[in-house]
Amino acid sequence: MLDVRDLQAQNLQALEPGVLAGLAKQMLAQLIEHSRRIEEQGQHIERQARDIKLKDAKIEKITFELARLKAWMFSARTESMNAEQRQMFEDWAYARGEHDSTADVIYDFCTGRGSKSPADFLAQ
Repeated sequence: MLDVRDLQAQNLQALEPGVLAGLAKQMLAQLIEHSRRIEEQGQHIERQARDIKLKDAKIEKITFELARLKAWMFSARTESMNAEQRQMFEDWAYARGEHDSTADVIYDFCTGRGSKSPADFLAQ
Protein backbone atom coordinates (compact mmCIF):
# COMPACT_ATOMS: atom_id res chain seq x y z
CA MET A 1 0.00 0.00 0.00
CA LEU A 2 1.13 3.53 -0.70
CA ASP A 3 2.36 5.82 2.02
CA VAL A 4 0.06 8.83 2.40
CA ARG A 5 3.00 11.11 3.17
CA ASP A 6 4.65 10.39 -0.19
CA LEU A 7 1.61 11.23 -2.35
CA GLN A 8 1.49 14.05 -4.82
CA ALA A 9 -1.58 15.37 -6.63
CA GLN A 10 -0.57 14.09 -10.10
CA ASN A 11 0.01 10.57 -8.71
CA LEU A 12 -3.60 10.29 -7.52
CA GLN A 13 -4.98 10.44 -11.07
CA ALA A 14 -2.96 7.42 -12.12
CA LEU A 15 -4.23 5.18 -9.30
CA GLU A 16 -6.80 2.44 -9.80
CA PRO A 17 -10.17 2.92 -8.02
CA GLY A 18 -9.54 0.07 -5.55
CA VAL A 19 -6.14 1.45 -4.56
CA LEU A 20 -7.62 4.94 -4.33
CA ALA A 21 -10.38 3.67 -2.02
CA GLY A 22 -7.81 1.93 0.19
CA LEU A 23 -5.76 5.11 0.28
CA ALA A 24 -8.86 7.12 1.25
CA LYS A 25 -9.56 4.66 4.13
CA GLN A 26 -5.96 4.98 5.30
CA MET A 27 -6.17 8.78 5.19
CA LEU A 28 -9.46 8.78 7.11
CA ALA A 29 -7.97 6.49 9.76
CA GLN A 30 -5.01 8.82 10.13
CA LEU A 31 -7.32 11.85 10.34
CA ILE A 32 -9.37 10.17 13.06
CA GLU A 33 -6.19 9.28 14.99
CA HIS A 34 -4.87 12.83 14.66
CA SER A 35 -8.20 14.28 15.80
CA ARG A 36 -8.20 11.97 18.82
CA ARG A 37 -4.65 13.00 19.73
CA ILE A 38 -5.50 16.69 19.34
CA GLU A 39 -8.54 16.24 21.60
CA GLU A 40 -6.42 14.45 24.23
CA GLN A 41 -3.81 17.19 24.07
CA GLY A 42 -6.53 19.83 24.44
CA GLN A 43 -7.88 18.09 27.53
CA HIS A 44 -4.36 17.75 28.93
CA ILE A 45 -3.72 21.47 28.37
CA GLU A 46 -7.02 22.36 30.08
CA ARG A 47 -6.09 20.19 33.10
CA GLN A 48 -2.68 21.84 33.28
CA ALA A 49 -4.27 25.30 33.06
CA ARG A 50 -6.63 24.43 35.95
CA ASP A 51 -3.71 23.07 37.98
CA ILE A 52 -1.71 26.23 37.33
CA LYS A 53 -4.62 28.44 38.41
CA LEU A 54 -5.04 26.40 41.59
CA LYS A 55 -1.33 26.56 42.37
CA ASP A 56 -1.26 30.30 41.63
CA ALA A 57 -4.16 30.80 44.04
CA LYS A 58 -2.34 28.80 46.72
CA ILE A 59 0.85 30.80 46.18
CA GLU A 60 -1.11 34.04 46.38
CA LYS A 61 -2.77 32.91 49.61
CA ILE A 62 0.54 31.86 51.16
CA THR A 63 2.19 35.12 50.06
CA PHE A 64 -0.64 37.11 51.61
CA GLU A 65 -0.45 35.11 54.84
CA LEU A 66 3.33 35.55 54.97
CA ALA A 67 3.04 39.31 54.48
CA ARG A 68 0.42 39.46 57.21
CA LEU A 69 2.56 37.40 59.57
CA LYS A 70 5.59 39.59 58.90
CA ALA A 71 3.51 42.69 59.57
CA TRP A 72 2.27 41.24 62.86
CA MET A 73 5.70 40.07 63.93
CA PHE A 74 7.57 43.26 63.18
CA SER A 75 4.95 45.95 63.63
CA ALA A 76 3.89 44.70 67.08
CA ARG A 77 7.29 45.73 68.44
CA THR A 78 7.26 49.21 66.93
CA GLU A 79 3.59 50.08 67.03
CA SER A 80 1.23 49.90 69.95
CA MET A 81 -2.51 49.33 69.69
CA ASN A 82 -5.11 51.27 71.55
CA ALA A 83 -7.76 49.33 73.45
CA GLU A 84 -10.29 49.45 70.61
CA GLN A 85 -7.76 48.20 68.03
CA ARG A 86 -6.60 45.42 70.34
CA GLN A 87 -10.20 44.30 70.92
CA MET A 88 -10.86 44.29 67.16
CA PHE A 89 -7.68 42.28 66.58
CA GLU A 90 -8.54 39.80 69.31
CA ASP A 91 -12.06 39.35 67.95
CA TRP A 92 -10.74 38.81 64.44
CA ALA A 93 -7.94 36.48 65.51
CA TYR A 94 -10.27 34.47 67.72
CA ALA A 95 -12.79 34.03 64.89
CA ARG A 96 -10.02 33.23 62.42
CA GLY A 97 -8.40 30.83 64.87
CA GLU A 98 -11.38 28.51 64.71
CA HIS A 99 -10.35 27.62 61.16
CA ASP A 100 -6.64 28.32 61.06
CA SER A 101 -3.96 26.95 63.39
CA THR A 102 -1.52 29.69 62.29
CA ALA A 103 -3.94 32.38 63.42
CA ASP A 104 -4.38 30.48 66.70
CA VAL A 105 -0.65 30.67 67.41
CA ILE A 106 -0.53 34.37 66.51
CA TYR A 107 -3.59 35.13 68.62
CA ASP A 108 -2.13 33.31 71.63
CA PHE A 109 1.24 35.01 71.21
CA CYS A 110 -0.16 38.52 70.74
CA THR A 111 -2.49 38.23 73.70
CA GLY A 112 0.28 36.85 75.89
CA ARG A 113 -1.35 33.43 76.27
CA GLY A 114 1.02 31.37 74.13
CA SER A 115 4.58 30.33 74.69
CA LYS A 116 5.37 29.96 71.00
CA SER A 117 6.13 33.01 68.89
CA PRO A 118 4.93 33.16 65.26
CA ALA A 119 8.55 32.96 64.11
CA ASP A 120 9.04 29.70 66.04
CA PHE A 121 5.80 28.36 64.59
CA LEU A 122 6.87 29.20 61.03
CA ALA A 123 10.33 27.68 61.49
CA GLN A 124 8.80 24.22 62.03
